Amino acid sequence: MDAATELKFKEVDWATSDFENPFKIPSAIAGEIEINSFKGYARKMNISRQDMLRIVRFDCNEEFRVEELRCVVIGRNTIKEGEVDAKNHVLVIHRERNALGESIYVRVGVGSLKSSVVGTEKAWVTIY
Repeated sequence: MDAATELKFKEVDWATSDFENPFKIPSAIAGEIEINSFKGYARKMNISRQDMLRIVRFDCNEEFRVEELRCVVIGRNTIKEGEVDAKNHVLVIHRERNALGESIYVRVGVGSLKSSVVGTEKAWVTIY
């Protein structure tokens, strides 16, 4: 999804089995900082760096290696007659280490990717 893309809610099949509703999960508090998280299926993406930079809207200017990024499918366009490859609307996530040295996933961007580039293997992870 790029800056000019707007999701049409009635034309999206929400992938509610691929993630937990983040609004139903209580947040944790560490000191004075509220920590929000939710669980989702992390999938690999088969996409070139050039395409990634063109398609994904990153939250910051940090550099990432494409093979280290994963995505969580939030929804898919309803396939219309004549369409073959529906777009998957995804959160792009990256594994990092927190202050305790634990491995965590954080959101680093959003995008709308062809189904053919979103991996089928998935792992249930917590996203912060």
